[in-house]
Amino acid sequence: MSKSKNCVFLISPFPFFNFEELPVFEGLNREHSSQLYRNLFFNYLEVLSDSRMLYNVVCCFDERDDGFLPEQIKLNNDIVFYKRDSYDNLITQLSEKYLLNIQYNLFLTTNSIAFSLSSIKKLFDVLSVEDNLVLLGESKNNKLTFIALNYNNAELLSSLNYSAEDFETALKKTCSFHNGIHHSKGYLKINYLTDFKELYKELSKKESWAYCSQEMHEKFTHLFIEYKDLLK
Repeated sequence: MSKSKNCVFLISPFPFFNFEELPVFEGLNREHSSQLYRNLFFNYLEVLSDSRMLYNVVCCFDERDDGFLPEQIKLNNDIVFYKRDSYDNLITQLSEKYLLNIQYNLFLTTNSIAFSLSSIKKLFDVLSVEDNLVLLGESKNNKLTFIALNYNNAELLSSLNYSAEDFETALKKTCSFHNGIHHSKGYLKINYLTDFKELYKELSKKESWAYCSQEMHEKFTHLFIEYKDLLK
C-alpha cells in the first residue's frame, strides 16, 4: 500500500446483512430495515467506484455480519470485522493494518448520505496542510456523519460512537487535542423516522443526482412507496 494513497473507511455501525441481528428501523419491518441500510451502504460503494486509483476503500463491518456478506462485496473490497459495540477494537485493527501507512483518512458512517465523489475529493484537499487537522461533518439532525484526519489519532477515533454520535459531543472530544478543526454541514444521518422523511425530501431534489444514481434512486423509491403513509 502506498504511503501517499489516501483511504476512505466505510464504517457500518451495526449489522444489517444478518437479518436476526440488525436493529429494526423505526416504522419499518425487519426486511425493509435491512434494505434501507443496504441501500445507503451500496450507494457509498457506487459513489466511490470510480475513485479506486485515488483512494483505498476499506469496509468495516460488525462481526455479526460475518458470513452474511454478498459475494460482490467480498471479492472487490478490503474488509475488516470488529467486535460488536467495540469501536476501540475496530480502530486498533485499522491502526495495525492501515492507519500508519496512509497519508489522509476519511471515516464515513454508512447510515448516512449526501457525499458525492467531488465532495470527498474536496475533503482530502482541505487536509493537505502541514499542521495536524481534523475535519468533522455535521448532519441536519446534528449528528456526526464523518471525521477526516491528516494524522493518526487513534484515541480520538476510538472514542466516537459511529452510529449516533452527537456532533457537539464529537466536537468537544476533538477540541481536547492539539489540532486544527474544520467543520462542514449539509449531510444526512439516518437514525430515526424523521430522518427517513428527510431522506425522501432530499432525494426528490435534483441536487441528489450528484451522490445518488438513477438505479439507487429507484431502490430508495421502492421503500418510499412501501411506506408512503409514514411520509405524510
